Amino acid sequence: MSHLFLNSKKMKWYKLNEDHTVEVLPDGEYPKLGDLNGPTKHVGNTFIGNQRISTVFLHFDHGLNFGTTDQPSEPVLFESMIFEGPHDEYQRRYCTYNEALEGHNNLIKALEEERHPDFYFND
Repeated sequence: MSHLFLNSKKMKWYKLNEDHTVEVLPDGEYPKLGDLNGPTKHVGNTFIGNQRISTVFLHFDHGLNFGTTDQPSEPVLFESMIFEGPHDEYQRRYCTYNEALEGHNNLIKALEEERHPDFYFND
């Protein structure tokens, strides 16, 4: 039997609102189908030649530390991926909408300049 519980704490689901704020859904509530594939899911979707940069809202914490520590941490709720080209399946993750939008734009700039996707990130 598979459960999404660690240390007796339930995994939290999140919703991205139209104003780009994030809300935690109450325990036992899950995103509606329209939230999973609606227009607020995409932060950006850009093509550079045959390469696609897709940045989306993920709906649950992909930091994967839910319930595993007593130290609160900001949930990782956004992800950019590159599809096709020399950086196929490259990904970066972010905690906030603004970080995701900035990251998406950094990836666009790097690919337009034929640089490595990490070029404009300071980590």
